Amino acid sequence: QAERKHAETAALERRRRAAEERVTEEPARQVELEGRRQAERENAEMQKEQECLLRAAEERVAEEATQMPEAERRRQVEREHVETEEESARRAAEKRAAREFAQQAEAEWRGKEEQHQAEMEEQKRVQTAAEEDAAWEARQQAETERRRQEEREHAEMEEQERARRAARECANQHKAPAVGGGDELGGRTVKELKEIAQDRGVDITSCVEKSDIVECLRQGGPPKPRPSQTSRRAATTAARRGPPSGGGGGGATGADRQPPPRWP
Repeated sequence: QAERKHAETAALERRRRAAEERVTEEPARQVELEGRRQAERENAEMQKEQECLLRAAEERVAEEATQMPEAERRRQVEREHVETEEESARRAAEKRAAREFAQQAEAEWRGKEEQHQAEMEEQKRVQTAAEEDAAWEARQQAETERRRQEEREHAEMEEQERARRAARECANQHKAPAVGGGDELGGRTVKELKEIAQDRGVDITSCVEKSDIVECLRQGGPPKPRPSQTSRRAATTAARRGPPSGGGGGGATGADRQPPPRWP
């Protein structure tokens, strides 16, 4: 789900970036087209003005030709020509300054747009890193909670096992048959005899038949230390998960006090 969310976020970010690029490129093209149109209009106006000036100069020259001498007419034509050239140079300089100003403004606008894009990318990287950190912390928290739950379940199982063992010991203390009760032992089933031997701590591993078990119980063989069900379960879990960090299992009391194995 995190990967799908990340993919959807990346797709939305790409679409948004494409839309922003289109939006940012459109004003630049409009500015360029407007500049070209403005330059064309200025050129047309300049040409019209020059034509008007030339026609006016020609009319003045034609009117004054009859009144002014030839030398004066030439000087007047030269002055008008110089003025016309100065006016054309001034207009060309103004047009060049306007074009340079437009280019400078466009360069500043592009620089600001690039800076904005860089800031957006940096914010996106920071947000992505924060989301990844939050997801990692959530996974770690879930893993920690799961381990705690397993430890609690393991402790509850050990507590239940200790309670059952204490209940059996209490029941055996009140109901334990005498060692010499041969008739009572002979009337029990093999399963009940095994439970009695386990409660008394008598080793019946060498017994093959029911009579052997009864004879062993009558003789009251020496009890041998045996691991409890909890210690066997802990040993099996440790063997599946890897070598234990502490020493091996001892008697029932040591297994009860042994802490639950940690999750690898």
